[in-house]
Amino acid sequence: HLAGVHGMREMPAVEFFLGPRRTVLAPGEVLVAITIPAQPAPSGSSYQRFSRRKGASLAVAAVAVRVTLAEGRITGARIALGAVSPVPVLVAHASSMLEGERPSAALFAKAAALCADAALPITDVRGTADFRRELVSVLAGRALDEAASRAAKAGT
Repeated sequence: HLAGVHGMREMPAVEFFLGPRRTVLAPGEVLVAITIPAQPAPSGSSYQRFSRRKGASLAVAAVAVRVTLAEGRITGARIALGAVSPVPVLVAHASSMLEGERPSAALFAKAAALCADAALPITDVRGTADFRRELVSVLAGRALDEAASRAAKAGT
């Protein structure tokens, strides 16, 4: 939810970021609220990040996942990547590949590989582009496993 001299407006989060340090905010406009829909039940989520130092240091790579289960199958999934692209990235093709399948290490490895392919990292003082892609793969696999485990526990 954005507020400015011309009133309020709403937009999907995926449209908010335009590039590095660039958003859709117009001059005089501010972000005033973020609406997060309730998670469908049973679902689980996980956020995994890697940084060089503990605390509030910048992430070298980050992955956020939500998995929804019904009768032992994935009925919904969302995977987002951070710090490995000019803007946060939703990996929709990896999410859709999971739907209808039973959670497994092999399935999560395939999705994690798709996530690594979707990353557009740079090489800088925090790590090389190849290192960051590998981190995305590892973090995505961990996040998917943890989110699915949490969803399974929520369903019992």
